Amino acid sequence: MAWTRYSNYGGFRPHVSVAVRRANAAKHAQKLAKGGTKLSPVVIAGTKIATSFWGKA
Repeated sequence: MAWTRYSNYGGFRPHVSVAVRRANAAKHAQKLAKGGTKLSPVVIAGTKIATSFWGKA
């Protein structure tokens, strides 16, 4: 069961630092690029991210 996986940490996943996350992302990006997938950054036009009433609330 999934709940026993994190029981040693009080029910939360273990902390992963930003540096480790970025390193993992770089490795994953290299693997995707090697496979032929073209990656491009997401660009948000303007300052608004949400468009619906519930997203703005």
